[in-house]
Amino acid sequence: MILNQDIKPTKLETGYKPRPLQSMLHSCDARFVIAVMHRRFGKTVCEANHHIHKALPNPLRNPQYAYVGPSYKEVKRIAWQYFVDYTRNIPGVDPVSTELTVKIHRDWHIDPISLKLDPDTIKLMLIGADDPDSLRGIYLDGGTLDEFAQIDPILWGQIIRPALADRAKIARELAALCPNEAIKQKLLAHKPWAHFIGTPKGQNHFYRRFIKSRDAEEQAKLYTLGHNVSEEIKRFTAIDVSLEIYDDTPMEQIEKKLASLDSNVKGEYLEYRKYLANKEWKVFVCKASQTGILSRDEIESMIEDMDKDEVAQELECSFEAAIKGSYFGSELSKIDENGQIGKVPYNPRYPVNTFWDLGVNDKNSIWFVQKTPTGWDYIDYHEDHNMGFVGYLKIISEKPYLYGKHIWPHDGTQREYISGKKRKDAAEEMGQEFGFKVDIQQRTFEVDQIEAARSRIPVSRFDREKCSRGLECLYNYQKKWDSKLQCYSKNAVHDWSSNGSKAFMYSALDDSVYSFAKDANKDLQSFTDGVISYDEFS
Repeated sequence: MILNQDIKPTKLETGYKPRPLQSMLHSCDARFVIAVMHRRFGKTVCEANHHIHKALPNPLRNPQYAYVGPSYKEVKRIAWQYFVDYTRNIPGVDPVSTELTVKIHRDWHIDPISLKLDPDTIKLMLIGADDPDSLRGIYLDGGTLDEFAQIDPILWGQIIRPALADRAKIARELAALCPNEAIKQKLLAHKPWAHFIGTPKGQNHFYRRFIKSRDAEEQAKLYTLGHNVSEEIKRFTAIDVSLEIYDDTPMEQIEKKLASLDSNVKGEYLEYRKYLANKEWKVFVCKASQTGILSRDEIESMIEDMDKDEVAQELECSFEAAIKGSYFGSELSKIDENGQIGKVPYNPRYPVNTFWDLGVNDKNSIWFVQKTPTGWDYIDYHEDHNMGFVGYLKIISEKPYLYGKHIWPHDGTQREYISGKKRKDAAEEMGQEFGFKVDIQQRTFEVDQIEAARSRIPVSRFDREKCSRGLECLYNYQKKWDSKLQCYSKNAVHDWSSNGSKAFMYSALDDSVYSFAKDANKDLQSFTDGVISYDEFS
């Protein structure tokens, strides 16, 4: 590995010898990679070294990288020692076990403008997805989401992706001022990256990310087959220059500038921009039957010892295999095949009941449900945390729904520590103007809640877009594995999927007649447009 090939060539050996398939991953120039790998592929070693390989020659000051696993305990147990071992011979290395961070003090780093030595520090951070807020506000030059199927999907969209956004712009700005051509090219090539790696666990968010990325890769390939890309780059770069469109031009201004183009030219320009976005994604699928990493004897022995779904999932990277321990995965897959997950519009003829799972530090989850002659329509879902009740009241009051009941679980009768009031009473007092009333559900056993939910799903429809987060929770809600007894326990795993799933289970326990609240506006004449546009068979 070359630390700084432009100023002072120095070769460094970490002891890592990548396998051919691992080398393919390292040499891939796509920014975002989805790598679906069989067990014992060596993904953790591969990714640890990818971080090291990318970090050492990074031309920017103080690079930061994040290796994210499902939990703090898991990344410490599985990945930490690899980071320590493969960096031990690097000058200036300082592994800080209390922070799960390997710091590398680079006394060879060069300032790209002055071309003078400018010592800095690399940070290779290992982070558990069970504490996503610890990542908020930081910048990243790269990151790995290990076992993404077990990680809360909001971690990518709300935290990791924004953290990758700044460094490429900083690199471009420095490149414009850099007098050294070799360093300038390294700055221009610097693109913060992310790898999603793991083994399938049913058709959850990892599966949907895989499908979306595969489609993007295919669309990029189709574009290259139908276009001379090098000529298209020249053509549309010239348009950007003529319209004075730059990387930091606000999107609203870009839209106004593009309005001056011929409609056909604008369409071709937007198709080209779509290609640029699509080509940033790459998919790898590494099956045990194809990689040659596991011996024939080992694979045959594992097949004899595993059931059919385990072989398909763990060795052959199948997303079709059922999630082991999943409470609702099978039921949801069936109704999805039947077309019961899609566009489910609000019908103003029927009241909307809300079902809550309460939390403060934990997420507060709300399902919006309509009972119709054919079953239950789950038309909306909201989830948040660290928000006072007034915030939730504002959210539900701003939605265009006529409500029936707002149903809370049994802990809604608990008294607040400071005011001494029951949570239900305090909420109704704050929502008095809105006519907010709370019904408290009786306490039930979890086993009854789960069975009620399993019975409810087949007779329900879900809006795929508005309930996407809630559906992710249901897909991923699963039994806890008892490692000592080597079986699933009676208890569920308490993780990011719990609150949304609990709120759904509370809704499934309610078979009462849905009726409009007494103080709600039930004059449906004011909703004529909604009734006319509503399609009973959509």
